Amino acid sequence: MAVVVDPINNKAVDFYLQYGFEKLHTSGKMFLPMKIIEQLI
Repeated sequence: MAVVVDPINNKAVDFYLQYGFEKLHTSGKMFLPMKIIEQLI
């Protein structure tokens, strides 16, 4: 399980990268596994 986002531009990509999101190689989408989110809260 993960949170998946579809950044609208490079500024959004940079924003998500700073929070640990990773790029999906098959699309422009990014994801953050739920295990990481659990550690953040």
